[in-house]
Amino acid sequence: MYPSSAPWSPVGKGDCPSAFQGFVAFRLLYEQKYLRYAEARLGSGVLGHGAVVAAFSALSTIWADVLGRSRPCTASWQILVDTVSAVRSASPGAGADVDVLYEVLPARQADAVLLRDELGMSVEDTADLMGVDQSAMIVLLQVAGRGLGRA
Repeated sequence: MYPSSAPWSPVGKGDCPSAFQGFVAFRLLYEQKYLRYAEARLGSGVLGHGAVVAAFSALSTIWADVLGRSRPCTASWQILVDTVSAVRSASPGAGADVDVLYEVLPARQADAVLLRDELGMSVEDTADLMGVDQSAMIVLLQVAGRGLGRA
C-alpha cells in the first residue's frame, strides 16, 4: 500500500501490485471510449491519441488517491477533459464539427450530448464514463436538449 504521506507516487510495477493491476484494468476498460471522445473534440486522431496518453499518464501519478474517492471515474474524466482542453489550446488548428455544442452549451452538458448523440453511447455508458449517476445524466441531457432547442 502507498504511504499516506506520498499519495502522488506514480503507479509502477514495483508498487502495490493490486494498484498497478487496477490501473491497467481501468485503462483497458476506458481507453477506447476516451479516445473516441478526444478525437471528436480535437478533430484529429493524432491529437486525440496524444491527449489520451497524456491523461492516463497524469492519472497514473495520482491513482492511489483516485481509488480512495467515491467516484474514481469522475476524477479520471476531469483529467481527460482538462488534458483535451490543454491540447486544444496548444494546437491552434485543433477543432471539430462538434465545436458548436460547446459554443451553445456549458462544457459538461456539451460533453454529455457529444458522448450520447454524436458518439452513440447509451445513457448508462455516458454516465459511467463521466462518473455521474444515471439519473443525473438523464437530467443533464434533458437540460442540454432544452438548450439546443429540442423538445
